[in-house]
Amino acid sequence: MNEPVSAIPGNIVKTFTYGNSTVHICDDYMVKTPEENQKIWDEYNRIARAIWRSAAERSELVQAYYASETEEEKEALVPALLEAGWRVVKK
Repeated sequence: MNEPVSAIPGNIVKTFTYGNSTVHICDDYMVKTPEENQKIWDEYNRIARAIWRSAAERSELVQAYYASETEEEKEALVPALLEAGWRVVKK
């Protein structure tokens, strides 16, 4: 019987799971130049900024929903909440 083949090269030394994401830490690659290191940090920062921006936008929507004084104001925010991935359950 054939053994499963991993799509991940190298020796996995640690695995983390965050929600639906799995991160494997491998020991097969080390940066060799300051430019490679900077490129990695630039990509890391780009991704981190996108995550924080998305979280902030989602948080602002939720705060606006709960700060709404009327049901009409809340109803007006429902489409944006749904588009952002929230599930709205009415009382």
